[in-house]
Amino acid sequence: MSAGADWFRYNNKFVMTYELVSIEVSGYAGGWNIDFADKVGNNVRTTLSRIQANNELWDLVYNGVRHSVADGASTNTLARTKLGLDQPPASRQSC
Repeated sequence: MSAGADWFRYNNKFVMTYELVSIEVSGYAGGWNIDFADKVGNNVRTTLSRIQANNELWDLVYNGVRHSVADGASTNTLARTKLGLDQPPASRQSC
């Protein structure tokens, strides 16, 4: 797992985090999955706890998520709740 200023890579798949068109969170026994899709069709799925375990990496990804949501990316209710997307950025908390 790795991230740069505008990308996230996991298991040889990557997405452009400032060009996301969809961010979805879904539950599974014991945690939460997060799915990203960007505008050229790249997709990445991982667990939310795995991506949030590295604060610096999570900050890079989360900034891209916030930007993409402000630019019209679709989200589901769990994504908005678990990622604090309806809260001002300074008040967000990890799950």
